[in-house]
Amino acid sequence: MVNPAHPTHPRSRRRALQVGGLGLFGLSLADVERLAEGAATTGSPSPRRSVLLIYLPGGLSHIDSFDPKPLASDKTRGDFDVIQTRIPDLRICEHLPLLASRSDRWSLVRSFGHPTNDHTQAHHYVLCGKMELPAPFDRAKPAPGDFPSMTAVAGSKLEATGPLPSVVMLPRLLINVARQVRGEVLQLKHMDYVSLAKVSGASTARILFIHIFPGTINTLIVVSTLQVGIVILLESTLSFLGAGVPPPTPAWGSMVADGRDKLAGGVWWISTFPGAAIMLTVMSLNWFGDWLRDTLDPRLRQLE
Repeated sequence: MVNPAHPTHPRSRRRALQVGGLGLFGLSLADVERLAEGAATTGSPSPRRSVLLIYLPGGLSHIDSFDPKPLASDKTRGDFDVIQTRIPDLRICEHLPLLASRSDRWSLVRSFGHPTNDHTQAHHYVLCGKMELPAPFDRAKPAPGDFPSMTAVAGSKLEATGPLPSVVMLPRLLINVARQVRGEVLQLKHMDYVSLAKVSGASTARILFIHIFPGTINTLIVVSTLQVGIVILLESTLSFLGAGVPPPTPAWGSMVADGRDKLAGGVWWISTFPGAAIMLTVMSLNWFGDWLRDTLDPRLRQLE
């Protein structure tokens, strides 16, 4: 998805989302406004364009989304009907009406493919752009010999113009909560007490909030507290590497980096105390999540 740079109202919903996302890297509202004012003083809008790559490792099947093959046999075509887009002769799944109405703003590439059914290898092909695997290839974790992703290649060619890096890639752990909660919901919806609630005439809203949602509290609490700890570690790592909060704003990661050269001289507390603060904060969040889960999860309360 490529969009030209454009001015945004300082109080719009888009600006609130931008500031909230940049907060992951330590930028406050004041920092964002200061950078925006600096850009406005240049006189003309920036010609730069922003690119947002959304990669779905387990997305919709192509025959159920953008390539339904409506004229093929029942064994080949998708299960859903098709709707016409704004592009002549381009029809997509009936459940994508908003995308169909905006088909003049996106392009559909159907000639791209790879020679394997292995998800891990396919991910490597697609994200690196190389139709070969590094040797050795480790399926479980990254290896030093892995080919760089498109994000890393683009970052090596772009020069940062501000306190943030020119290219950022969010870890999959930050966006994987929905899949875990969905799995819980699919399991709970087939439980006997949910079926009894449906037979008794309970509304969908009541079933969701009274019978299904309490059963997902365990997953939500544990995953959410873990995610907060991951974000703290991520921000501390970026600050330690000099790509996080810009000076003179204090950050635990930059404090650890500032004191590492003084460890040999016996000045150990400059790095030790910020590092201990990071460790204690992350561990406290995990302990708090465990306590909150034990307190609120109805299944655990029944065992007492």
